[in-house]
Amino acid sequence: MLDKTSKEWKKIPIWARSVLCLISTRRAAIRQELLVSLLAAFLLIFTPSVIAGAIALVVAFTCAGAIKWVDNAELWD
Repeated sequence: MLDKTSKEWKKIPIWARSVLCLISTRRAAIRQELLVSLLAAFLLIFTPSVIAGAIALVVAFTCAGAIKWVDNAELWD
């Protein structure tokens, strides 16, 4: 569980806070990353325009980076 009122939470970069703003548990964050990765794969395979898939892939990597950042800061309860 993330304590979003702590001082440590405010030290996390804005990009990581924006990815995890509605997420409270690590399991939910992993689920979000997995779903965005599957969406990216679906868009890259089944749509003629790769721009949407590439954007979703960047978002998936951003989710992974935010999870790693919070893991390293040891903010999960």
